[in-house]
Parts: sequence; C-alpha cells; structure tokens
Amino acid sequence: MENQPDGHNTIEETLRIAGERMRGLRVNKNISQEDAAKKAGVSLRTLSSLEKDGRSTLETFIRILRALGEPEPLNALVAEPQVSPMALLHSSSSAPKRARKKTVQP
Repeated sequence: MENQPDGHNTIEETLRIAGERMRGLRVNKNISQEDAAKKAGVSLRTLSSLEKDGRSTLETFIRILRALGEPEPLNALVAEPQVSPMALLHSSSSAPKRARKKTVQP
C-alpha cells in the first residue's frame, strides 16, 4: 500500500502495522495465540485476524493488550494532551473544555 499524499500511511497500512506489533509483543512475551486469546476473552480466530491485518474493534484491541500485560494501552497510543506554558498564562480558566470553532477569514 502506498502512503497518502501527506506522507502518512493509509488506514489499512496502519492497521496492518498495529497487528504486526501486537504479534511481536505476544511473541516477545512467549505467549501462544491460544493463551492470549483465552486470557483476553476473544476467539483464536479474532486474535489471528488482528495479528494478520489489524482489523479489530478497539475493545478487542485493548482486551488483548491487557492480556499481554499492557495494563494501560491507551497511554502508549494516545498521549495526554499537554498545554503549553504560554497558553496557561493567557488562559483565564484552567484547561480548555472543548476545541474552539474555527473562524473563516474573508
């Protein structure tokens, strides 16, 4: 699969890479597919499919990561947003509650 024009992987490529990394994590921990699937509460076919092409639900992905000893998988995937010190100085309240609506310049 080719990269998108912006240089990022396609969604399919990103899913495939995630599946490969999941398999690598499992193999490095010397856990069989059968044991990982059983501990995660998913079918062997589901785990096999995830490792092959990355296709899975987010719930299944998290279940398997936890079964492999990664208790907080979202911390690795999505970092907590960091507010810059300058933004804090200019802020009249604490952290923003929602993203601001973009305005269109004429």
